[in-house]
Amino acid sequence: MAKLKLGDVLNWLTVNARLMTRLKTIVSGILVFFAVVCLTCNSALADHVQYEPTATAYQKRQMQEIVPTIIQKGDRLPELQQLIASQQWQNVDPLIHGDLDELRSSMSEVTQLFPPKDQVQVRNTATRFFQHLDGVEQATENQDSSQAGQEYQAALEEFDTFLDYVSQS
Repeated sequence: MAKLKLGDVLNWLTVNARLMTRLKTIVSGILVFFAVVCLTCNSALADHVQYEPTATAYQKRQMQEIVPTIIQKGDRLPELQQLIASQQWQNVDPLIHGDLDELRSSMSEVTQLFPPKDQVQVRNTATRFFQHLDGVEQATENQDSSQAGQEYQAALEEFDTFLDYVSQS
């Protein structure tokens, strides 16, 4: 076995110290490269993540303030049915263009508080409700109680569907 001299050991340590410094620099560079790649990929993936928007507490509070008005005005719908059944055509128009017409703005306001994915369905339901009310009005102008009754039933179903959406939000 060869004897190690102090000069050889110091020389070896000096060479290895330089090598270790270079190795540290290379390893640090590689780690920085991987960190940058990981962060870049992570942010690119985050851009593609779909978040389900939900009604905020503020929107729910606004709904809770508007919905009682909708229900109160909607409570007049049975009066419309009575007017159709008794063929009191002259009283149908004032009811439709009075309290029931005020529902339009309230229902529209509530519809805008829904998350975007639900707004289309809720808006379509409200639109169909008012189309059926217009159908009731048209049928009463023609004094067609059968058609008016059908339109009334369809409007009532759409109104109930609208209230179901509101209760689920």
